[in-house]
Amino acid sequence: LLRELAPVLGIRGAPAHWSVKQYPRAIPQYTRGHTELVQEIKKTCEQSQGLFLAGNYLEGPAVGACIDVARRAATAAQEYLQSRGA
Repeated sequence: LLRELAPVLGIRGAPAHWSVKQYPRAIPQYTRGHTELVQEIKKTCEQSQGLFLAGNYLEGPAVGACIDVARRAATAAQEYLQSRGA
């Protein structure tokens, strides 16, 4: 997976942490109320300084959607840290 994504994302080093969950029979299906739960999660992140989340549960399991979510989370974290002088 990393070998496939590295050129797309411009990754040049080993990740500090990563995990992969494989579902041998299907893409996991969201349960009833998932959209509302995600809205609450996003609201909590907005209200909690320094909390940034990324994952397929936010905007879908497609690789492109996951990359977009991860990039936005990384940018927001970077801006937050810079605003605090880190």
